[in-house]
Order: sequence, then structure tokens, then C-alpha cells
Amino acid sequence: MLKRSPKKRKSGGDTENDDKKQKLDVESMTVAMLKKEIESLGGKPKGKKADLQVMLQGLMSSGDSDKNVTSDDFEEMKRIVCKWNENSWPTPGLMVRFKDGNACNCIVANLEYVTYNQCFEKKPTEQKVDWDMDLTKKEQRFVLDHWDGFRVLFEKVPLQKIVCWR
Repeated sequence: MLKRSPKKRKSGGDTENDDKKQKLDVESMTVAMLKKEIESLGGKPKGKKADLQVMLQGLMSSGDSDKNVTSDDFEEMKRIVCKWNENSWPTPGLMVRFKDGNACNCIVANLEYVTYNQCFEKKPTEQKVDWDMDLTKKEQRFVLDHWDGFRVLFEKVPLQKIVCWR
């Protein structure tokens, strides 16, 4: 049986029935349970248990943002993250932030490493991070259109799992 957090009462006394808002214990779920839950959220389960756990966490997190992230969107997000992981130096999971906001100012004092989570916790207009490097114009547009989805994904899924995507 799925472990869910207890139902909370809203101020009006109604029980909250939104399954997306309830937390699942994804780590203790079997492969069959993960597949069933992914399908119930409209996803197409594939891959090993760790992949299914990340996919489910991503699909569950999509309900937290204003735009719903479809399973196809999630696959595109995963593909882009894989691209970042392949091109990330010195280690996957890091991007470069330009402290003064000028991407042409590449002196060491102006650069700092940030995690994916740190990059997406601010809007792209509030900082300059090299998230767009090595992405096509279409991929850049996708990231901007799904910024909140990436933010929620990086908040909910542990970095150790994300950097394994390749």
C-alpha cells in the first residue's frame, strides 16, 4: 500500500483530496507501485527503479507550479538535464554564475559555481547563470517556459539522483 501523509483539513472543514499535494514515500515503493503511480499521473513509466523514482517525483512536483508538466515535458526536462550533466565541469550538477551579471566578464573573481537548485530558485532575469550554454534556441525557450517546473524538480529530487542522468 502507498504511504501517504494524513489528509489535512482546510479551514472550511473539507478534507484535501488532491493526491498530487499528498506526499508519497517514493523510496520504499516497489517497481510495480512506481509504475502504477506514474501511469495514474499520465506518465509513461520506463527505466530502472531509480529512474522511475525520479520520474514520479518530477511528475508529482509538477502540480506545485502554475503550469502542469506533462510526461513529455518531463522527458524533455530530463534530456536537457542530461545535456547539462554531460557538459558540466568540474562535476555534474553545477553551473557558473556571473556575479556582476555580465557573461563577458570571465575573470575568476566574477565567477562562482552554483547548483541547479540555486540557479532555478531565482528568475532568469534576476541573475546571469550559464544554464543556456550548449542549448539550442528551442531548448532555451523550453527552459524559460518551464522555469518553475525545473525549480520544483530541483527542489524535490535529490541532486545525487539528477547527476546520474546521462
